[in-house]
Amino acid sequence: MNINQVFPVKASRDRVWAGLMDPEILRQSIPGCQSVEWDGEDTFDIVVVLRVAGQKIRFSGSVSLEDLVPDTSFEAEGSVKIAGFGFSAANASISLRDPENAGSGQATLVDANVSVNISGKIAFLGERIITRHALRLADEFFRRFGPLVTA
Repeated sequence: MNINQVFPVKASRDRVWAGLMDPEILRQSIPGCQSVEWDGEDTFDIVVVLRVAGQKIRFSGSVSLEDLVPDTSFEAEGSVKIAGFGFSAANASISLRDPENAGSGQATLVDANVSVNISGKIAFLGERIITRHALRLADEFFRRFGPLVTA
């Protein structure tokens, strides 16, 4: 499953970057997030509990960040155990850019290109349902994230 989406944030690129690297801002922004803890310089562990298709599901895993170019881009690779339902692995390319019609520092566009592989029982929900749910979660993340990086 591939997701390519652009999310606008009303904050400068340096503030957006700082927020994406801050475990507390991530914890507050990720729907259902119970914890985000750095485990080394560029790796963090995460626990999220969500309702998916009427089931309360616990996701736990780790994310490694690579090729970090401050205020510009990074690559993320993650693996998540979906308690009782399977496993997921994802790769993401995240880049930050200024909108064409706005001055620098007024807003940032976050380009997210994500590739996800899901296995186990949860895969039976189907790609369309999972993609729709993932996009809804991403929208909710950025709805929460924006005010935190502009505060």
